[in-house]
Amino acid sequence: MPFLLAMSAFQSRTQDDAFDRLLAHIDDGQVQGIQLTPGNLPSLGFQSRIESFIHRGGLIRVHQGFSWTHYRREVLDADGKPLGLGLDHSIHAPRIAPKYRTDVGPFIRWNDWLQTVVDHDLLVETMYPGYALGSGNELESAMDAGVRLCVDIAHLSIQSYAGELSAATLKRLFNYERVSEVHVSHSTAGKDTHSPISAETPWLGWARERIGHIPVVLESYWHKLDFAQQRMQVQLAVNC
Repeated sequence: MPFLLAMSAFQSRTQDDAFDRLLAHIDDGQVQGIQLTPGNLPSLGFQSRIESFIHRGGLIRVHQGFSWTHYRREVLDADGKPLGLGLDHSIHAPRIAPKYRTDVGPFIRWNDWLQTVVDHDLLVETMYPGYALGSGNELESAMDAGVRLCVDIAHLSIQSYAGELSAATLKRLFNYERVSEVHVSHSTAGKDTHSPISAETPWLGWARERIGHIPVVLESYWHKLDFAQQRMQVQLAVNC
């Protein structure tokens, strides 16, 4: 299974610019594909570029609210049902409403949405406090129900920082047979910073061991890294 780079590495750039920068890393064989993500400005003809890339043997996966024509799109309708998601499309678990706010839009609690996830066999990303799947208890309920999980090691680090993740739950998750995708970046001080990875990135070794078995996606922000530094990130992600 492939090791991929996420277009969110160049968040806010155009789709063409982000894709071109990631495409430069595919030639050596260590990177097999690119994950399409929301947050890039649409480029005219980008869908045709991706179709050509796939025709040439390139691998593509999709994440959250990627859109060909918009900065992002919704992945759930007003009832929390999925909007046109394929098996290779991972999505975030929904946000949970803070008790003291009523102006932050629609929210769905994990237990209310769990049946929809199971019915549609959705691939749902592990999150952090403030979102469903942001605690060990919700991870346990997801595994009990047989949910396909996309494990984000940076999000797990945030859960751990917040005291929401036990060693027992982490062990069970790392051996859970329905982990179907892994996301890799580094969190800083309990924040989802998408920082470049380092040898000290928690659970990087576990993520690296998944390469060849399930899709693993490197999604650190690369805006301030030159090409050589980007290559070092790839090497760190795939090699001990």
